[in-house]
Amino acid sequence: MSNYYKYRDVKVMIAHKLMAMEGWEVYGYKADESYSMVDYYSPAYWNGVAAKNGYILCVDVYEATEPQEIRKYNYDNLEYDKNIADKISKLKEMTVARGASEAEEESTKKAIEQLQRKAVELTENQNKYIVTDIIHGHQANPPKCNWHIEKDGIIIAKGNGILKYASIDNYYSYPSYAESMRKFKEDKEMYTKEYKESILNEGYYYSEAEAEKAADSHIKSMEKDCKLISQFEAFIGKIDTTCGGLIGDENGFIYEKVIKTEYKTELKPVESAGEIKNGQCFILKTSFNYGRSKGFVYRIHETEENGKKYYYAYKLNRKFTKECVGMANSNNYWFIGTDEHNYITKWIEKGAIAWCGLKEVKTPYEVEKIVKKVLKPKKDKCRKTAQKADKSAKEEKNENNNVSKIDFSIEESQ
Repeated sequence: MSNYYKYRDVKVMIAHKLMAMEGWEVYGYKADESYSMVDYYSPAYWNGVAAKNGYILCVDVYEATEPQEIRKYNYDNLEYDKNIADKISKLKEMTVARGASEAEEESTKKAIEQLQRKAVELTENQNKYIVTDIIHGHQANPPKCNWHIEKDGIIIAKGNGILKYASIDNYYSYPSYAESMRKFKEDKEMYTKEYKESILNEGYYYSEAEAEKAADSHIKSMEKDCKLISQFEAFIGKIDTTCGGLIGDENGFIYEKVIKTEYKTELKPVESAGEIKNGQCFILKTSFNYGRSKGFVYRIHETEENGKKYYYAYKLNRKFTKECVGMANSNNYWFIGTDEHNYITKWIEKGAIAWCGLKEVKTPYEVEKIVKKVLKPKKDKCRKTAQKADKSAKEEKNENNNVSKIDFSIEESQ
């Protein structure tokens, strides 16, 4: 099975779990509309976008999208082309009450829906809708990731490896499989015995040894599925807590975006006094031939030939940390000449080139960061009330005890 079908199954599994949990909005989900009587196959599908508490979950989403409106049309108020109107009118007459079969009536309803959707494309019907909801815009999945969670345009969680859950799709599709898993967890030995007896009774295997071997293979598969199911449940729990959900009495988390000022140490060219010597740097104040642009910084090197000194320079990279010694670009190299006859002094006198040095400078810049905060579950109000009542009862009991300890003396009056 190709990854396309695996992703489809896993995404539908995730969508079913999220729709059963509180606070989640699942967008782009389509239920299974397959109809075997007319050989119509239309499995469940989810486009992979869901939201909770302002967090956006994207599963198998590889393109960024802008926010989209969810529109609802009143098909009775639309204007129809005469041909479409006639077709719809004829199709509405094909009902069970008029002699059509249930399969024909079901196919008729789908055909009417297609014609109504086609009518929406007409210009006069484009603005006849109401916006029922908005699908949040989102980024594409980061490289080598098949899911991520973002908030306010910043990715706060990401990962991959969800395709392995495709093999347990039966657990969420068929109740019988779920019941088998429950029995297996409760008593593995009993389940194994019952399974072996069932396949022997049904005549799939001729000997007990073959049935034993088949049962062992099935049990290993069940153990693997149990492990995957536990991992899948933990994965969904992680997503829910990341998006502000609380599970039982455990701590939850929220993420807040803050802007912090950080400093980056960079090398910057600073103009200074200089001369033609080994290690001296200069900066171009204007552009020259052969692609030597304004702002380029070069470092001078010294060489000797036949007892005479010559000088040349290599361009520094943008961070001024390395020399560009390759010959692919002619602007990497600058021949200077000798002390007496050089090709740089006149340009320095004209101000087109300046001597400089490299200095470390701390550059401040603002960055957006996501801060994770722990949310501790609130104590039960009923528990507080009970504790308060117990405290009041104890105080009342203590008061009664104090009263009972007072001595009274009775004297006969004269």
